Amino acid sequence: MQVPEFLDNAWGQFKFVCVIYCVGLMVEALSPAQRTQPIRHISFNIAYSFVFFVLTALLVPPLQSITQIWILTWGLAIPIAFSDGFLGQLGQGLTFLFIHDFFYYWFHRMRHTLPFLWAQHKVHHSERSVNITTGNRHHWLEEPIRVFTVLLPIGFLFQQKPVAIVGLWTALGLWGYIIHMNLRVGFGPFTPVVGGPQLHRIHHS
Repeated sequence: MQVPEFLDNAWGQFKFVCVIYCVGLMVEALSPAQRTQPIRHISFNIAYSFVFFVLTALLVPPLQSITQIWILTWGLAIPIAFSDGFLGQLGQGLTFLFIHDFFYYWFHRMRHTLPFLWAQHKVHHSERSVNITTGNRHHWLEEPIRVFTVLLPIGFLFQQKPVAIVGLWTALGLWGYIIHMNLRVGFGPFTPVVGGPQLHRIHHS
């Protein structure tokens, strides 16, 4: 019997994230901000991560296909294109990060201010032991909603070349895990621009 593609994708993501969890938990153990976090909290997050990946892999791709049609039909497609050299790719990547961060900020703000979105987002903030495994403790509807609140407006407004610098994509993908790490780490004067684990711990408090 062939495994459905969405289950295969979810399993692949889960295995990759388990490696991230293991590395992160070992780093946290060296100098944790909150000591003696209950194992049951961590194990719950790990198990829930698989459920989250399965539902995300099932729901998000069809929604992305629908919105892609809308983007191609009615999108403004404002071009954002840099040269293909390293500096151009760096500019392309940083521009993408800035645009994505702008839309994600307002989506995150809505999740804290609109009652029906907060009802979902409080699943994430109900965590009593913030650590790297908290990164995927989100309500399963948040990613489908993010397709319409973040990805759709970005795609509708801008036409961007793919970023080829692997490090930028890796940093974007891992940052959500890094900021949840059980570490008292800040970035000094850069904290207002680059929020780290300690700032995010205050956010969760």
